[in-house]
Amino acid sequence: MALGFAFLYLSGFFVALSSPFSIEYEGPCLWAANRLAHGLGIYDPQRLTQAPWEVIIYPPVYFLVSVPFLVFGGPSYWGLRLVSIIAFLVSLVSSYRLFSRTSESQLAVCIALLAFATFNPVLSWALKGRVDMLSMAFSIVALDWFWSTFENLEERKDESKVSGARLLFLYSPAILASVLSIYTKQPSVVVPLSIFLFLVAVKKLDQAVIFGFSSAALAGLIFLSVNHWTDGGFLAHMRFLSQMPFSVDDLTKHLSWIGADWAKIALLPLVMALFLMRKKAGKELILPVLIACTSGLITIYTLGTVYANVNHCLHFYWALCWLLSIFACAAPSVSGILVVVSSLVNACTMQMWLSTLTASAQKVSQSERVLKSVDLRNTTMFVEDPAIAIKAGATPLFVDVATFIQIWHENGKSMDDLKSDLRRRAYSAVVINKHDSQLERPPYFWDEDFVKAVTENYRFAGPVVGNGEIQNLYIRKEDPARSEVDSIEESPTDSAPDS
Repeated sequence: MALGFAFLYLSGFFVALSSPFSIEYEGPCLWAANRLAHGLGIYDPQRLTQAPWEVIIYPPVYFLVSVPFLVFGGPSYWGLRLVSIIAFLVSLVSSYRLFSRTSESQLAVCIALLAFATFNPVLSWALKGRVDMLSMAFSIVALDWFWSTFENLEERKDESKVSGARLLFLYSPAILASVLSIYTKQPSVVVPLSIFLFLVAVKKLDQAVIFGFSSAALAGLIFLSVNHWTDGGFLAHMRFLSQMPFSVDDLTKHLSWIGADWAKIALLPLVMALFLMRKKAGKELILPVLIACTSGLITIYTLGTVYANVNHCLHFYWALCWLLSIFACAAPSVSGILVVVSSLVNACTMQMWLSTLTASAQKVSQSERVLKSVDLRNTTMFVEDPAIAIKAGATPLFVDVATFIQIWHENGKSMDDLKSDLRRRAYSAVVINKHDSQLERPPYFWDEDFVKAVTENYRFAGPVVGNGEIQNLYIRKEDPARSEVDSIEESPTDSAPDS
């Protein structure tokens, strides 16, 4: 069983590391890391209101960690994905260390690790050049270091004599890791928050004050520094993200995407009931329950945004697995059988996703031929995936188009300016998803009028791989009334979409 999942992961790692195009919505992360690798900023506040439209909704740690790979390897995905793969492996090791300290059974620990490693978001996001898995790694490392320190302090006979400075020193690795997790992806704030609440719950108020204040102070110092270096751009980009609207309909839709993972989620109440019937709950349950509750609330909110995905469940899933490692010791054999059966369902789902990924990877050479068939260097391309523009040596009109569309829709702004630019052929090329270009319903990004403006002014040049799917590339039609120089040098309007 373990060998089967190891083979599945290794197959995924190979496909991911060898694919030069996006295998999912990775383009904004590559763009940000590539900009930093060239010494350029990524949080320009003007780009939120003027073309080219650029928003980076995540803090910079993941991008900075990935920079060395892009400096030496150029603007390619293998470095970003390698960071995620290493982060996944670190997450497994730290989870094993932590679960072993709080569980009475090594078999229960292995069951919990299997459950975590076979959740669909873990299986797939471990391969992607995105912030999620590094954020998880920092979070789990922080909790591992915290629990180790907390246990050591509990075992001391003279705990009351430990000074505040000594407590700060002992907890500093956990504090640093927890803050780094936040500055990789914001929902990781559940880690220091839950630790603080745990220390309050167990009446370790001195430790709670030191851990909570120190974490807040370090996070605040980093925020002020980054915001100062970006001339207020960091705050502007983070505030832009906060405008994403919540919808119950979107929440219901995304909860249905959890799919096969519901089987493992449903196991926890059963295993918990067996545990409570046979054993007495201890304080080791408090922290994972706090993480599950706080991350669950954040997960519910984020899944209610229109372009959310199941990667928002990662912290919640991991907290459930920590609880499973504790509960399963009451009935490890039964728990193991149930987890193995549910994990096999996940394996089938993952295998289908890998098959789709492999099929897209096989079209890489075709995508490269299509992009090389026309010179797009030093032009502005209308793209959903900025990695395509980077590959072509062009400037992407959009970095994170999904965020802009969500917020523009919420603010009641129209696409008239974009349509006008398309009609006057302001962009050298347009790349949009195949679903919308074929006018399938409901549209993912672009309505029928928008697609009509594309097809009337741009000719189809061929399919390319973007955002992990087949997208259509359209090249600007030549206008005899304009010179070739004007056609190349003309830039899009800088005004914001009409209100």
